[in-house]
Amino acid sequence: MIRLFRHYISSLTLVWILLDYVLFILGFWSGGLLRMYSINFDIIYLDVWLIILIASSLQAVTTIALGIYQPQVLRDNRLYIIRLMMALITSLMMVVTLSFFLPGIEFWRSNLLAGYFGASLFIIIGRLFFKKLLSAEDFRMRVLVLGAGKQAQKILDYAKNEKGSALEFVAFILMPNDPEAVEGAVPYDDIDNLLVYAEQLKVEEIIVVPDERRGGLPMEDLVSCKMQGIRISDPVHLYERERGYVDLKSVQPSWLIYSEGFSGGKIYELMLKRIFDITVSIVFLIISAPIMLATALAVKLTSRGPIFYKQERVGREGKSIFLKKFRSMKIDAEADGTPQWAQKDDPRVTPIGKFIRKSRLDEMPQVLNVLMGDMSFVGPRPERPFFVDELSKEISYYKDRHCVKPGITGWAQLNYPYGASVEDARRKLEYDLYYIKNYSMFLDFLVVIQTVRVVLFPDGAR
Repeated sequence: MIRLFRHYISSLTLVWILLDYVLFILGFWSGGLLRMYSINFDIIYLDVWLIILIASSLQAVTTIALGIYQPQVLRDNRLYIIRLMMALITSLMMVVTLSFFLPGIEFWRSNLLAGYFGASLFIIIGRLFFKKLLSAEDFRMRVLVLGAGKQAQKILDYAKNEKGSALEFVAFILMPNDPEAVEGAVPYDDIDNLLVYAEQLKVEEIIVVPDERRGGLPMEDLVSCKMQGIRISDPVHLYERERGYVDLKSVQPSWLIYSEGFSGGKIYELMLKRIFDITVSIVFLIISAPIMLATALAVKLTSRGPIFYKQERVGREGKSIFLKKFRSMKIDAEADGTPQWAQKDDPRVTPIGKFIRKSRLDEMPQVLNVLMGDMSFVGPRPERPFFVDELSKEISYYKDRHCVKPGITGWAQLNYPYGASVEDARRKLEYDLYYIKNYSMFLDFLVVIQTVRVVLFPDGAR
């Protein structure tokens, strides 16, 4: 894993992104060059590199937005090519649209089409070729686990279930007071020197995860390993780095206090975030006006009741905000006055409501909340006061998610399906805490562009 702007990115994913970027540039340039030679034109127009830079940058954004670098997509050639074609067509349309606003640039659309054709060939052929050379195994980190109890078994289960994991567990060491849960673990007393043992196995990281700490840890041995460049970490850092969430079952209050992050962002980042929210809100309202008008008419004509639905939610620092949404449920959805979780195939949802919830159109009026400053585009989803009170009693640190502004979309929404239970709320909190801990404009940018994937390929909206 590589940490970029406080966010962890798989080294293999980063290699694929850079590889596709380079292949796109080479393919685009080659396609354009062949096009010019085919018409006996010896010189490519002077602005070609500016067009290539714009096209390649837009292509990179659209590929990330469509989730092309997700492990399951990278493993499935058919799915990869389908999404790649979608990304190429989308970025092509964006470049053509942008060309109307750049009249000073010499722009040949035949060259653009030839460039995109060449880029698509280079990327597909290059991927098939380099996939044989660059496998996930080449980027795996060799890990030694100090512990062989239940916590160690949980890590081992994670590695088995996580296809394409970036970790290779070379050995588990059974500590003196640990119950043996991992088969084949090596007793610590059988190891003469932990550093020598780790070097023999070419270990890059040691994860310390004993079930029982009363017997003490081999601190001197761990210090010696660290002095030789071997990383020492614990389960909390492991899951944060590899899975993008804070594991509440492993975290201790002291970790939250002393760990890096949870600063809420620097002053300039918060200013940029607010400027971004205002600018995008205005642009979004202008562009989406026809869609919002059509949605409003559909809601009004297909069910009895108001077009909009206002609901009290908990905002930053626990203050109440009133969320605006297109109404997707019957007006008597909570006739008994008791708040209820949304369920799969919820009978309270209207026919048009089911569609606008699946397509996320019901969320669009929340842009007004963003414009007023109650919310941001990116942040933890705001919850109703009733559920906040109930969940705070059952889930540790739940109220800590209110230290930042709530958002229309968030890190939890990208990584976990719609939640309708206490356990779902706990899991989503783990992702929210990761976002709060590692906040940056870069992470906001990733969330915003990847939200496109969630909208196009919904996997949990209710």
